[in-house]
Amino acid sequence: MGDKKRVAIYLRVSTNDQDTAMQKTDLVRHCEAHNLDYDIFEDKASGRSTRKRPGLDKVMDGVRKGVYSTVLVWKIDRFARNMRDFLNLYAEIDGLGVKFVSHVDHLDFSTPIGRLIAQLLASFAEFESANISHRVKSGMAEKKRNGKTFGVKPMKFPYKKALDLKQRGYTYKEIAEALDIGRTSVCKYLSKPEAV
Repeated sequence: MGDKKRVAIYLRVSTNDQDTAMQKTDLVRHCEAHNLDYDIFEDKASGRSTRKRPGLDKVMDGVRKGVYSTVLVWKIDRFARNMRDFLNLYAEIDGLGVKFVSHVDHLDFSTPIGRLIAQLLASFAEFESANISHRVKSGMAEKKRNGKTFGVKPMKFPYKKALDLKQRGYTYKEIAEALDIGRTSVCKYLSKPEAV
């Protein structure tokens, strides 16, 4: 990690009542011991959360702009939501010639052993994805054999009420509002010849 460019330190905790103090202490100490300049980015978000993570967005923006030579995290699971998410982010970081280092895991993904581990993780993620897909398809096939149908149940359109309102001079929009249904559904059912 002797590059003159800066290190992006990324910290994350899952809930607001947790803090990143321990992660920050370890990673700052690491950078200072190696005489590295660094910027710190932080998020408080669950690993399963689909919300935006502004800290991670800033890290990736800096990586894309060539500001950072290394992304340093405390542990892999503090960086990504899941293995697929990690592999996608890592592929972009690596593709831009930036190192990815996980401090507690003692992994520098720019080394031969780190690259091997990245390939193994990718293989495991692919295997897991294939297994999940197989289980879902098997489950759906079994339910289909037992007569279960899939998809959204068709809406029971209040035809009599809608027709009555139409004959009283209501517009499609007014009918939709009065019956609390979509205007598209009103148009679809009431534009049929039998509704005239």
